[in-house]
Amino acid sequence: MPAPGGNPMPPAGKMSGKILIEVYTDWCGWCRTMHRNTYNDEKVAAYINAHFYPVRFNAEQRTPVKLGKRVFGFIPGAGPGGRGVHELITTLLGTSEPVYPSAILLDGEFDVIRPVEGYLKAGDFYRILTLTETHAPPRNRK
Repeated sequence: MPAPGGNPMPPAGKMSGKILIEVYTDWCGWCRTMHRNTYNDEKVAAYINAHFYPVRFNAEQRTPVKLGKRVFGFIPGAGPGGRGVHELITTLLGTSEPVYPSAILLDGEFDVIRPVEGYLKAGDFYRILTLTETHAPPRNRK
């Protein structure tokens, strides 16, 4: 997965497939466990690499990120414990209090297909990914 720093998101209009954002924080033990045991699971990793553009995103990073035509920044004092949270994550998850770890599945136009909140074992996460692939809900257009 591309590391945070700079702009980890693909440029607008350059995506033909889906995007998976792995949302974590440095202090989150469950985030480290899910990264180690779930994202690194052979079956999960192979499926993600075949069907998604994977991005690993620290929800507390302070670097502005451009997604489409919009630039998102850090919101000090927001998020769990008032530690601050990146505006991209609050916007995509639709909450100012995100759960860590989370995953956000986007289509190639950067519309949210599905958020996935909380720690999941590899088998459970794989089922969600494959069901999302075949049974994606209709998108809401603005």
